[in-house]
Amino acid sequence: MDILSLSTTLSQQWIRQEAAMRIQAMSLQNASAQGAALLNLVDSVGVVTDPNLGNNVDFFA
Repeated sequence: MDILSLSTTLSQQWIRQEAAMRIQAMSLQNASAQGAALLNLVDSVGVVTDPNLGNNVDFFA
């Protein structure tokens, strides 16, 4: 393998690795944003005060 093809191969591998790392970083940011939104949603629900809520479940529906 000559130097030119080795250099090209290494450059292509570096580009693929860099793209994969950036996609993973974007996915991590997206997951963090979704987690924060979920926590806000759970916090906004509040406390359920109806004592009968959830006592009857229709398993045949």
